[in-house]
Amino acid sequence: MNVSACRYGSPAFLSLPHFLHGDAQLRDHVTGMQPDPEAHSFYFAVEPKLGVPLEVAARFQLNIYLEPSDNVNLYQNVPRMLFPIFWVEQKVNMESAVIAELRFVRAIFDWGGTVCACAALVFAALVTIATCWARKPQHTKKECVYRTPKDEAELKLNPI
Repeated sequence: MNVSACRYGSPAFLSLPHFLHGDAQLRDHVTGMQPDPEAHSFYFAVEPKLGVPLEVAARFQLNIYLEPSDNVNLYQNVPRMLFPIFWVEQKVNMESAVIAELRFVRAIFDWGGTVCACAALVFAALVTIATCWARKPQHTKKECVYRTPKDEAELKLNPI
């Protein structure tokens, strides 16, 4: 990765240590380059449901691009190459107590959906039962009065 802009135009490049996963030509000009995926990879382990990083190993190598220069005697016979300056490794592991807390939070998320779904079903059932009970016809005894024509005459009201 070209990081020259970050270094005020100096020909600086980042790679994985020992040019891991790089072209074999990068290692041809430097002795002792033995890339090992176990020792030189950049990786991180993430808790899949919460997305929290549990372990990180950041490894990178700083390289300078060298090329022949007629203006500087020291660089007249230098091959075009990336010259490794140093490589850095930074590892971070989450503490086991924090991991235990994350497992608890994950369990809450796992069971939370099920509990909420069951609670929603119970609530819906209770609302349905209450609605059916409220709409149920009330069975009250109604008194039926049968009127005869004679009764009708007695009930006549005076017209206004």
